[in-house]
Amino acid sequence: MFETLMDLRVQLQTAMIVILFLAALRWGAVPEKLVAGLLAAMIVFHVGYHSLVGGAIVLAGVDLGHVAIDLALLVALGAVALHANRVYPLWLTAAQLISVFSYAYRYLDGEGQLGRGPYDVMATLPFYLCVLFAWVGFVRHVLRRRHHGDYPSWSAATAGRHRDGSVRN
Repeated sequence: MFETLMDLRVQLQTAMIVILFLAALRWGAVPEKLVAGLLAAMIVFHVGYHSLVGGAIVLAGVDLGHVAIDLALLVALGAVALHANRVYPLWLTAAQLISVFSYAYRYLDGEGQLGRGPYDVMATLPFYLCVLFAWVGFVRHVLRRRHHGDYPSWSAATAGRHRDGSVRN
């Protein structure tokens, strides 16, 4: 059973992200839609990158396409985390930061003396955590909205101000 799960993990992960994206479009606010959209875009860009270059562009043991995609996701998630009136985008950003640091580990290891295990864990596990955190954040948002009604999607500290001094969310 475990081997079957491991063989299907990419398909399961993709299915979880597609379901999250569709659910966020229906029941999520803008931060949930952005987070789900960014995770879905990551998969699209990953598949597109490998299709476009016919493999990978590797320099010193580091896949440069993956570095670019992971850095773009880190910046986008960081922007959402800084402005959203949510905690879970910070969790996703932290997990993605670990993934980005995995490339430095891989580059510094060079000859592979430290082994591939730690790199593989640092490069793959954070995205699974991102999917988990996005689901937890989405479910918490839906439950909070159901119990307490609508609440601001964006932090008042980053919202624009009207001439009368009131906060626009």
